[in-house]
Amino acid sequence: MIFAIEGLLISLEYFKMQKNTKLQSALDKANSDKDLLGQRLVQAERDLQSARAEVQGIYVLWNKSLESEKTMRHELHVAKTQLTYLAQKVIQGVPAPKVSPQAAYWDTQERTAEVAVSKNVHRESYQANMDFL
Repeated sequence: MIFAIEGLLISLEYFKMQKNTKLQSALDKANSDKDLLGQRLVQAERDLQSARAEVQGIYVLWNKSLESEKTMRHELHVAKTQLTYLAQKVIQGVPAPKVSPQAAYWDTQERTAEVAVSKNVHRESYQANMDFL
């Protein structure tokens, strides 16, 4: 009888050890899954930050394009006004101002300087727009 009880106790201990090893392997697998999910979370957060930076860049470009459109619309309005004024003057028969066929020396120098300044402004504007990249 004592042998039967001891056999029963030994078998119970054996089943407990089997259960503990299964639990330990499940715990190890859960820990490895947790580590893997942690790595994926860190990568997802990096990707999110990168996407936010890209969206911010898109917003900057959008705002610049809106400002450019506003400027161009204003310039178009000014040009329309000037053309309307000139058309009215032509219709009224006001003679056009006389322009000498040969440009004076200072006029050519001023135009050359204006073109150089204009090119420099466009270059600086392009570089400023590309800085965010």
